[in-house]
Amino acid sequence: MKKGWSCGIRGTAVLLALTCLFMAVSLYRNGDMQRSAAGVATENDASEPVILLDAGHGGEDGGAVGVNGVAEKTINLALVGQLGTMLTAAGVKVAYTRTEDRLLYTEEQNIYGMRKIYDLRNRLEIARQTENVVLISIHMNKFSDARQKGVQVYYSVSDPRSRALARQIRSSITSDLQSGNRRVTKPGNSSIYLLERADFPAVLVECGFLSNPEECAALCDTEYQRKLCFAMFCAIMEYISTEKGSAT
Repeated sequence: MKKGWSCGIRGTAVLLALTCLFMAVSLYRNGDMQRSAAGVATENDASEPVILLDAGHGGEDGGAVGVNGVAEKTINLALVGQLGTMLTAAGVKVAYTRTEDRLLYTEEQNIYGMRKIYDLRNRLEIARQTENVVLISIHMNKFSDARQKGVQVYYSVSDPRSRALARQIRSSITSDLQSGNRRVTKPGNSSIYLLERADFPAVLVECGFLSNPEECAALCDTEYQRKLCFAMFCAIMEYISTEKGSAT
């Protein structure tokens, strides 16, 4: 973790400082987001984690559709971009499963009815080929009851660090953004492909309900996205710091 960086002081002043920092690293970010996960792993110091940011869905798979017509895939990618910028500015190694509006399948895998399966397999393979990987998959929720709202975090049961990270993310979000959120962290089951098969630290963050009009509007707002990403950023930084402390 970059020396001197602290998430202990939060709020408007911190967000303003981050805004200035983003402007300073914007040129670097444009190039950084195009690096492959494998490239990041090669450059990575053996003791440093690589945060692999996974924007769920993409291309012909739009994911959930919001009450205002927004596609989940669009918000997922926007959040991953902002979160990645924050982490990169703090000196954290970052990789991405996708930086464009597409599913991850090759021309040979472009088979009707199989594209989504190959997409998930390829995301998992990217994670497995990334040394010291910590996977954070970003998604949106949807439910028939429009009153449902709030962030929900799931974790892989195969690595105990996953649960610790999930709890850290939940704690940061409830402290900074959603004090009334009572959703507990949950283990990923067989319905979450990546978490069921991850034998490394991995969480999936359902960032809100697109079926809730108020939350859907917030998730489409750049400033709210920044606040949400900042809460996740702080959790990740604290997780990295804790892991470094336990390793020494």
